[in-house]
Amino acid sequence: MCTMEKEVIKVACPTSYIVSNKIDTKKKRVAAYARVSTDMEDQLHSFKTQIDEYTKKITSNPDWIFVGMYSDEGISGTSLKHRDGLNSLLNEAKKGNIDLILTKSISRLGRNTLDILTIIRELREKNVEIRFEKENISSLDTRTDMILTFHSSIAQEEAKNISDNVKWSIRKKMREGNWTIATSKFLGFTTDTDGNMVIDEEQAKVVIEIFNLFLANKSYQEIIDYLTAMGYKTGSGSTKWTRQTIQSILKNEKYAGDLLLQKTVVVDYLTHQAKDNRDGKYADLWLIKNHHPAIIKREVYDLVQTIMQKKAENFRHKPKFDITPLSTKVYCGTCGRSMIFQTRPNGRDVFACNISRREIQKNVCTQTPIKYKDLCDVCYSAMKDYLQDKNLTSSLLDMIRGLGTAAAKQTKLAKLKDEVQRLEVQLRDIIELKISSKTDDEDEKLSEQYKSIKKKVNQLRTELANTETAAYRSFINEARAKEIEEAIKNVDNRDCYLKLIDEVIVFENEVVIVDNFGTDISKEDFSQIAPQLIKMEPVLYGFFTSSYSRKVIKYRLIRLGGFNY
Repeated sequence: MCTMEKEVIKVACPTSYIVSNKIDTKKKRVAAYARVSTDMEDQLHSFKTQIDEYTKKITSNPDWIFVGMYSDEGISGTSLKHRDGLNSLLNEAKKGNIDLILTKSISRLGRNTLDILTIIRELREKNVEIRFEKENISSLDTRTDMILTFHSSIAQEEAKNISDNVKWSIRKKMREGNWTIATSKFLGFTTDTDGNMVIDEEQAKVVIEIFNLFLANKSYQEIIDYLTAMGYKTGSGSTKWTRQTIQSILKNEKYAGDLLLQKTVVVDYLTHQAKDNRDGKYADLWLIKNHHPAIIKREVYDLVQTIMQKKAENFRHKPKFDITPLSTKVYCGTCGRSMIFQTRPNGRDVFACNISRREIQKNVCTQTPIKYKDLCDVCYSAMKDYLQDKNLTSSLLDMIRGLGTAAAKQTKLAKLKDEVQRLEVQLRDIIELKISSKTDDEDEKLSEQYKSIKKKVNQLRTELANTETAAYRSFINEARAKEIEEAIKNVDNRDCYLKLIDEVIVFENEVVIVDNFGTDISKEDFSQIAPQLIKMEPVLYGFFTSSYSRKVIKYRLIRLGGFNY
């Protein structure tokens, strides 16, 4: 048998980008990329030099066609975000409009290893070359992948070192209190020639108006409507006011003359992801007190913070369905549950007992729904009689004024907070002394001091919580007094009267309107006592005949202050 000699024949070979006649003879479409990370003068000069140099280099080569110069000025290289020049260049390259990209070094393309390698591999698939002049590397040569990885890792590590150095410098300035704030879009402030924050008197009037309106218990929408009607502008010069803008102004400690630093911090130097740091979770918080002149008095600012905190707590427990002046205020006299506003299939609006379907078989409530129009009419009639009675109104306003002002309670609150902080410093000092104590007697003495001060701190914290509640209650009552005076002047404004109602309890053929003045009571507790309130002596009572159904409804108005529940 004859054996054939094995023969190997090369039938095809890949074309190298270097030796390919096709590429050599065809003019290359060439673009260049330049980037500087800051807008400092020396970097801007380097930036301009790079652009001029590459433009001249490409246009002077007869084998190259100048596609364009792409650049990013004052942009970090740790991420592809916000780098419009580079992203535009990459898009053109992926479309097949560029053959070669020139750049000064790997660090100019980026300082994120993963980003650099991803860009190189994506463009390599499109046969687009990147030449890094400083390292003398071509991205199409796969033998240089290890070198590219090494250099890009160095660039990334340099970025981390730069980030750490910048953070250290910033935090050093914070510790020393040497910090300046940009005020170009900051309502109420401007900057003098020395870089210090100074009050812009005209804009400050708007800030004061916002705080005063809030302390008058105006809603965010009412504040927005007022500011818009007056033609006032935000810090950025816009005439559009939003709830978030109002809240940010009311919460901003700078209006009280303080400066809280590192409220937000960047937690990742590559992605530049920022995190809220108000709780000090990611970095130290630095408060510079009396950093600049205050627009708002400190006690007024502190009172606003207390009110906002209490309102936020109340809002979390507030039902979502708040679509009428009486929504969330109406309770069933039979079972004590909230009654909800409903539109029935026949088109009639009613308040009905809110028993869930799962409970209805276990505990059936026999309370008949009340027509919404009847309830509003009887409540309006009762409140109008109540507030138009000068003797009742006078005694009510005297009781409100007798409780003391919210500002006075806020002053007490500020003193309590200062005392707690002073004692907590003492506790920390005692702990330090205990660590270094040398005898048992000394250690025991320090332990007794610690226990005594700790007990005092706990007592003050309890008093602090009670005073915060009292300050908020005083604010609500002061706002209520203003609303009562407004209602007396606007006798025909139904919503103004209905807004003053705290709770309404609906029984069969009877409505009890509740003024819970002087009593801080939760909705859960009120549900428990609602059926009992029919036994209380009314301040005012009467009868109302519905113009719609001709039904006679008895009404009674009671004051809840002093009720023992």
